[in-house]
Amino acid sequence: MPLPPFMKKIYLTSDMHVCVEVLDLSHNDLTSLGVVLPRLRELLLSGNKMLALPSPWKTPNLELLVVTTNALSDFSPNDLRPFGRLRELHAGGNNFLCSCSFVAFMATALSGATVEGTGAGGVGVCLTDDPDSYVCDSPLWVRGEKVGWVKFSVVDCHRLAFVASLCGVSLLTAGLLAALLHRLHVLWYLRMMWAWLSANRSARRRRCRQDRSRLLGNDDAVSDSSRFSYDAFVSYSEQDADWVEHFLVPELEEDSSSQDAPLSLCLHKRDFLPGKWIVDNILIPMENSRRTVFVLSGHFVRSDWCRYELEFSHLRMFQGDQDEAAILVLLEPLGEKDVPRRFCRLRRMMSSRTFLQWPRDEQGREEFWSSLRAAVRWRD
Repeated sequence: MPLPPFMKKIYLTSDMHVCVEVLDLSHNDLTSLGVVLPRLRELLLSGNKMLALPSPWKTPNLELLVVTTNALSDFSPNDLRPFGRLRELHAGGNNFLCSCSFVAFMATALSGATVEGTGAGGVGVCLTDDPDSYVCDSPLWVRGEKVGWVKFSVVDCHRLAFVASLCGVSLLTAGLLAALLHRLHVLWYLRMMWAWLSANRSARRRRCRQDRSRLLGNDDAVSDSSRFSYDAFVSYSEQDADWVEHFLVPELEEDSSSQDAPLSLCLHKRDFLPGKWIVDNILIPMENSRRTVFVLSGHFVRSDWCRYELEFSHLRMFQGDQDEAAILVLLEPLGEKDVPRRFCRLRRMMSSRTFLQWPRDEQGREEFWSSLRAAVRWRD
């Protein structure tokens, strides 16, 4: 029973310290036990304000400890191990902080199993009071739950490790994705696609204006011949620039022996506008050119930039009826396998359509130039 008010302070003589084996200090608002009781076997501290278990070195022979309805937040095997002889513990009715380690420990302890330790003399402690008296006070989402019923996920118990792992996996995935996008030039192709769509919209709007002008009988309607700024857009590798400048340009633009008017060619080295986005510098001249001449060679198919131009042409020229706008000129023997696989339409064109082969001997060149001029001038 509780001590009367005038006996709240207990004074034990040295002989009593040695002799006491059973001590009941329940309901006395105690926060700690400051006396050494070497022979004490049973200690009852229910209904006090104990924040932690009594110091084990003060009660080395303790076998039964009752600390129900105190202010304990948790305890662990490390707290019980120093009690070398403790066999029974009653700790229900406290406001427990249900951490992952505490819940895991109590799952074993409340099942009736003996909590074994490795300290001197070993420890085998059983929680013999009502398991339902062990209730969580925090965290909030488990408040009021019985400790034995609480289940935490791996994320709850290892949140820092989970977040670190998740961040690591996310960074690795982002890195791999960035490397893949860079490897496949996806971002470049997206920009190219947007530019191509914009160019197509502009072309459709221009054709609609021309059609309306024709229907209205406007004499200023743009004719098919004046709609194009160039007869041909020339796509070639920088390593083949000498052939383009010393053979192609003089024959098509500067030839005075032909009865027809000279052709107008668009060359990136000469006609691209400085400071303008390179995609616009390609797509707009392609849109304004009647034909596209591809000067194919080993340099061309090995050049990343030429692959971009092939992609532009794949979108602009190799769609539906637009295949006829492309003219293939082979400077050297080039097999289908030498063309990148993703340009499947170009590979099919090389295997199913005729193309112009640059002759090494002088005798076949006159026919070559005649055929090329005719192909460029040919009207859809």
